[in-house]
Amino acid sequence: MEKIKGVNPSRILWCCDDLGVSVEELAHETGIALATLEKALEGKEALSVKQLQKLALHFNRGLLFFLEEGPVSEGRVHSVQFRTLNNQKPQLSPRFRALVERTERQRLTYLSLREDLGEPAETDWYPEKFAVNAPRPEQAAKLARAWLGLQPGQSFADMRAAVEAKNILVFLSNGYAGQWQIPKESPIRGFSLYFDSFPVIFIKKQQSEGAQAFTMMHELGHLLLHRESFVDDEDDFYSHSVNEVAANRFAGNLLVPEKFLEKLD
Repeated sequence: MEKIKGVNPSRILWCCDDLGVSVEELAHETGIALATLEKALEGKEALSVKQLQKLALHFNRGLLFFLEEGPVSEGRVHSVQFRTLNNQKPQLSPRFRALVERTERQRLTYLSLREDLGEPAETDWYPEKFAVNAPRPEQAAKLARAWLGLQPGQSFADMRAAVEAKNILVFLSNGYAGQWQIPKESPIRGFSLYFDSFPVIFIKKQQSEGAQAFTMMHELGHLLLHRESFVDDEDDFYSHSVNEVAANRFAGNLLVPEKFLEKLD
């Protein structure tokens, strides 16, 4: 089988370090013989096209990434959104960081498909009333309910569909081990990626739809109120920070409006 010329060993090593895996672990996870990887890391022609494709898929990179000369520029590889989350929580695990990048790639794939179908890929989604008035969380929740067209008693699936109808991409993690899972033991409950078109909300699969709905609306609050990317763990939902308190108030008032709370008094 013909071997590829010009594979950059330093880029394979950078990806291993970025994902937090050893060369031995990489061999096991990709099914590529350790001896083959070691030869490639010595600069020898050792990898076939199929094997390089396995590495690209595993590291969520394009094939050309491994054929480029020179060291990796993190500013080019990692998006502004990714760097924002990483700066907020530097202790994020390599696996979680890989999930963020995988989500970003899915967004780009979706935009590409829209273009292929003749649909606009640059679609404004941000509601004008928020841009003009910058409302407080409670008022923002009221405006958002009307904007989304939410009705009392709607299921999580209905609310998710309403958010997605506003050109916001909503991902729900798998409940089983895999590339799209946020593990049960992880404190991360969700994250949001702010873009001018088709922003992203990612929600961890949780024990109840109510918890998932609150996470979704909490992240929507960040997108609407703060217009920035956020990653939220369990502690953030009880945090006293200004942004987290605002997102919590927004989510709570959106899901349970004051007029319903008044009836409980």
